[in-house]
Amino acid sequence: MDSNDEEEIELKLRGRYSEKYSKNDLREALEKIRTNEMSFGAASKIYNVPKTTFHNKMRNPVNSPKGATTILSADQENELADWILLHADFGDPRTKQDIILVAAEIASLDSNPSNHFKNGMPTSGWYDGFLKRHPLCSERTPQGISKASAINTRDDFAGLWRNIHSYFKKIDRLDVLNKPELWWNADETGFEKDKVPRKVVARRGTKRVSRREMGPPKSNTTVTYAFSAAGDYVEPLITLKDSSSSVAEIAFALGSVGANYGLNQTESGWTKKESFYYFVSMHLHNQWEAKNAPKPRILTIDGYGAHFSLKLFRWCRLNGVIIVVLYPGATPFMQMCDTAIFGPLKEKHTQLYSQWRLKNPTLTMNEVEFVKLLKQINDSVIKKESIINGWRATGLQPFNFNNLNTAGLLTKSSNRIYDFKGDFIESPEMVTGDIPKVNVISDVLLCPSSECFMERSEVLNMIRTENTPDSILEGENKDFMFADIFLH
Repeated sequence: MDSNDEEEIELKLRGRYSEKYSKNDLREALEKIRTNEMSFGAASKIYNVPKTTFHNKMRNPVNSPKGATTILSADQENELADWILLHADFGDPRTKQDIILVAAEIASLDSNPSNHFKNGMPTSGWYDGFLKRHPLCSERTPQGISKASAINTRDDFAGLWRNIHSYFKKIDRLDVLNKPELWWNADETGFEKDKVPRKVVARRGTKRVSRREMGPPKSNTTVTYAFSAAGDYVEPLITLKDSSSSVAEIAFALGSVGANYGLNQTESGWTKKESFYYFVSMHLHNQWEAKNAPKPRILTIDGYGAHFSLKLFRWCRLNGVIIVVLYPGATPFMQMCDTAIFGPLKEKHTQLYSQWRLKNPTLTMNEVEFVKLLKQINDSVIKKESIINGWRATGLQPFNFNNLNTAGLLTKSSNRIYDFKGDFIESPEMVTGDIPKVNVISDVLLCPSSECFMERSEVLNMIRTENTPDSILEGENKDFMFADIFLH
């Protein structure tokens, strides 16, 4: 607490009520009591400070800490806290067991045995007290990120904004940057059929707690979503395994709960090139047409391999769809589905699945039961306001690079200041040369940096695997039109 005289001190007396007084009032009252200008009772009435506070301050004017001394000194604990935070910032957060082992090691280095932990190891009580003494250290649930995400910087991301702005300027359509109804994001996520809880309550002393499986082990159901920056969304597409024999039952179950969801099948039940092509060209397109969604339709996708096929690129070009591929490893920051929707969907799924299991202890969570639950999950989580806020956090809509939330980046960025389209306008370092220009090959927009998501050779290899002549990419076959796509 600082020495500001205007700072308020709030004291709760026996849990009944609260009294507020300034630090200056307390100091002035104590001075008058010490000089016998005022009694404890009179000072309490005038300054609105409890008499017990005056007595405590007279006995302990420097606020020395109460309670037993800690095993580790204050300096040792501060060093431990700094070590914990440093590892967290580096993307390698420490566990409770790690902290206990390191604390024991620090104490063991002291030559005085009285400063060692009992039995050589800190207890859970010491660990809880340590967290209270160091409030910057807090138990959190970590989220795994790929190596690509771990090395990304804000400076890397700015290139995508420059590419997008340059492209729409090239085709004289900068107006689309301010039309959220044109921007869509599509992605898939998996829901576990039998959600296993992290912890359960059982008989004390039980060494092994068994849990009966209520569905196929480690089995997920894939659901593909699409959301617009204006807050609109289309009904999702559920992907089933080819081996599923209950498609008719699933469709009936969807109808029984009023869910107009799409169904398709793949061999593994995961999204494949053909299934994603079906999602965009049939499922999504039909709902766009039913909504009379304006064109051009700008579809942002991540770099998952199933999202890339020549067949899809051709269809997009012929049907007024521009695909924007997000920066590799950046989907936690740039993909609206990840920033605002998928996390809450998974949390709601865990909650509703627990409730379903309590009500149906003998049933198995199959696709028929899952689609009924999915309707409740979507209705509870997907809201227009959440969609719009999620898009805003990506910086893509409204189109402003400075709105991009990159607080979770592990690699520190430079101190450059950017404008809305990702051009840096100020830097503490000497900046030479012009901003790299976009290279256009056919209608494929490539990243100007050396670390492109898809280089020209990779595009050629993809086409060769689909038995397409190289002359198509070279532009010799004028009957073929490539999709407008940002390969960043």
